[in-house]
Amino acid sequence: MSGDKETPRQAMIGMMYLVLLALLAMNVSKSVLNSFIVINGAMVKSNKAFDEKNAETLTAFENQYNQNPEKVGQFYFSAKKVVDASEALTDYMTELKHHIIEHTEGKTPEEMGDDTMYLLTNVEAVDNIDAPSHVLLGSDETKPITGEFTMLELKEKIKEWKTAMMAEVPEREKATYDLGFNYEPVKQTDGTYLSWELAHFYHAPLAAVITDITIFQTEVKNRESEVLKMLMSNISAKDFKFDKIEVKVIPNSNYVVLGDSFKADVIVAAYSTTENPELEV
Repeated sequence: MSGDKETPRQAMIGMMYLVLLALLAMNVSKSVLNSFIVINGAMVKSNKAFDEKNAETLTAFENQYNQNPEKVGQFYFSAKKVVDASEALTDYMTELKHHIIEHTEGKTPEEMGDDTMYLLTNVEAVDNIDAPSHVLLGSDETKPITGEFTMLELKEKIKEWKTAMMAEVPEREKATYDLGFNYEPVKQTDGTYLSWELAHFYHAPLAAVITDITIFQTEVKNRESEVLKMLMSNISAKDFKFDKIEVKVIPNSNYVVLGDSFKADVIVAAYSTTENPELEV
């Protein structure tokens, strides 16, 4: 999960997830897998909250675009591309979860119901470590399989999403912004390293695999929210911010001759008391 952008609740869930993985490595009882189901359910709820938040942000973009198309247009259309790219990836991840559960449990989504598929309720094969690995990686871990609903296809989908997202990130943010999903090898307890895909999915139980993919969805939705926020802030990035308005009198001359008339421009000036601009003459 992302580090500096996590809420305390997300950080707690992430820590619980790591502890559960360690317990699984110690071959603890099946009851521990129920904790994965709890974490997965919590992340599903978090993802729904992200969906609502991002939808509200896109609505705010649309409202501003309707008021000022020329100024907001570039950012509004970028925001729509960000949302479309993120929805395409998270929808694919949902289909992938359905496919893995169906292959492992032997039941179709229609037979199990959406709630079961999303929340792992009533799924009996939560401890199955062979079927999910076979679906995503194949029978030979040294040569992961290719094709539909495989780990390599997921990596390619994520790569396409990152490209689409970075194309919409404002120029001033591109150099420092990181979308995550960098696929570094993962260090094991014995000091060795496993590839990203093996560390996540090789002989992992179904409950852990589904929870992992749900966390990936959270990552995507979180990054979607961040980029939308960047785009929104850039709408007014070049606007001059002011906090005070006063009437100003600008005379045509610094003196008035007896019998002559006094002429001046009277204007309403808006300015910032917090800005200290440099003026060159």
